Amino acid sequence: SGSQVEVDGLQVQVTRLLGEGGYAFIYAAREQATGKEFALKRFLVFEESKVSEVVAEIRLIKELKEQGDMVSFVTAASVDHSQGKKVNKEFLLLMELCSGGDLAQLLRRTAAPLSPPNVCLVLGCLARALRALHARSPPVTHRDIKLENLLVSAEGCVKLCDLGSATTSVHSPGPDWNMNQRTVLEDELAKYSTPMYRAPEMLDTWSNFPINQAVDIWAAGLVLYAVCFNKHPFE
Repeated sequence: SGSQVEVDGLQVQVTRLLGEGGYAFIYAAREQATGKEFALKRFLVFEESKVSEVVAEIRLIKELKEQGDMVSFVTAASVDHSQGKKVNKEFLLLMELCSGGDLAQLLRRTAAPLSPPNVCLVLGCLARALRALHARSPPVTHRDIKLENLLVSAEGCVKLCDLGSATTSVHSPGPDWNMNQRTVLEDELAKYSTPMYRAPEMLDTWSNFPINQAVDIWAAGLVLYAVCFNKHPFE
C-alpha cells in the first residue's frame, strides 16, 4: 500500500489491500491523473504451468468486458523477473472497483434477507453473466459461483467476479474410470470450487454424472436460497 504502479501506461497508486487467495492479491488503486479508483489484481507466478492459467483468466475477462454483469476489464500488463530456469513472473490486472463489497458481507451487515426486488436484481445479474459464459464456444463453466464472488458496485449493481476458476473442460466419469482418474478430478474440483456450493455430481464422482455448466446453475440456486433466507441451505 502506498506504492505507485504503472499498468500499461496507466499510473496508479495502491491504497489498500482488499483480499488475497492462491497466488493473487487484490488491491484498491487510485489513478493519479483523475483520482478514479480501480481494483488491481496482482499475480505472482513461480511455475510455468500457472502462467497459461493467468493468461487465460485475463483474456477471458477482457473478452467479456462489454458484459455489464461482470466486473469490467480496464487494462493489464506483465513483468518477467525470471532468471535462468527459475520462473518468476508478475501479472497486473486493472479492473472496475466494486465499492459495495460482496453479497456475503452485505447479508452479514443487514442480518436480514434481501427484499424481493433485490433478490430479483441479484438473480437477474447472475443469470445474464452465466448466460454470457455458457453461450461461448466452447461453453465456459465458472465453477465457483458463491456470495463472495458477487460484488456490489457503487451504483448498486451486482457483478460476477473471479474468473480464475473458469474452465471449458467437461468431465464425464463412467464405470470404466479408475481410482486415479477420480482422484485427479476430485483434486481439481477441490482446488477450483467451494465445498458447500458444489453440485452433487462434483461431491460424488462415483455417481458417474457429467460435470459441466450445470454445476453453475446448482450454485446459482444456492445463492438464491441464501439471499432469500440469509442463510445457506448446507452450512
